[in-house]
Amino acid sequence: MTYTTDYKIYTPRLKSKGNRPVSYNRKLGDFTYGFDPSVLHAFGLDSVSFCFFILWDGDKTDGRFNQVVWIKREVSISEDAPINLNAPLFEEKFYQSAPKGDIHRNQAFFKAHGIDCRYMVIKDLHENYALKDEAHVAVEVLAADDGILKKTPISLEYMKRLLIENSNGPFKIGKPLNYYETDLEHYLSLHSKETGALFPGDCDLLLFDGQQKCRAVVEFKKCTPYGNIPVQYQSFLNYIKLDRSKYIRLNIMRQYFEWIEGQKIPFINVFYPTTREGCIKLELVKNDLEPGLSMVIPMEDDPYRNQYGIMEKIVKNFHT
Repeated sequence: MTYTTDYKIYTPRLKSKGNRPVSYNRKLGDFTYGFDPSVLHAFGLDSVSFCFFILWDGDKTDGRFNQVVWIKREVSISEDAPINLNAPLFEEKFYQSAPKGDIHRNQAFFKAHGIDCRYMVIKDLHENYALKDEAHVAVEVLAADDGILKKTPISLEYMKRLLIENSNGPFKIGKPLNYYETDLEHYLSLHSKETGALFPGDCDLLLFDGQQKCRAVVEFKKCTPYGNIPVQYQSFLNYIKLDRSKYIRLNIMRQYFEWIEGQKIPFINVFYPTTREGCIKLELVKNDLEPGLSMVIPMEDDPYRNQYGIMEKIVKNFHT
């Protein structure tokens, strides 16, 4: 068999149909994919973003946190040929996208909370949605303690089975996703009504310290020119009716970490503009899904200073 070496592995970014990139605010940098490490380290913190499952009850209004999380990567293949997963090149490219130090740090945090962390390297479909069940759409990568990578090819059929099993049954949405990070997520949303297999939602940012303690769960909400509510008046209550399952999911996850650690953990919405609005708003989401403390922070021109200001407020004002 002839394998290709012309491929790359990377962290996927949010996009919309037609692979159109999503706008962001230059005054904040690309902070929804991770704060500047020097900002985090100034407060003794690290962060991780991941996808997680809820074992839903029958009516999909409540459930339990499933102790399996996926960290997403994407692989884009330039040629119509398979990748040799056993070749050193795959590990080299994988570790370029997920450095060993980051993997070990993330796994140590999740292990301390009884959570199985795996990397899901998803194939870039290049918007080719004519898929058969036997088509390989991803590779599950498990980094063992001895540094050996266990790689499992995932077919579309197996992926759908994993998604349903890890969610305690089928889960459907009313309309396809408008924004997504991988084509596979979009494909699954297009067919969720008939398959019930939907890719899990994510935790935008979880902050943790050197003692493996969760310090905050952070959700980012972009405010575009098409909205009619200024940033300073934003609240998650404006969106919970249409996106209730997202907030229920994040709240269940937050409560799991609270149960493990025996302490309160803040769940914070960060509202930020893509327009000329000059402020950011932080809002606490309480365990009863009601709003708590909120703060409006003026923005400066420097992304570092703005990220530092957000983190300072989270650590000093929202941490219990």
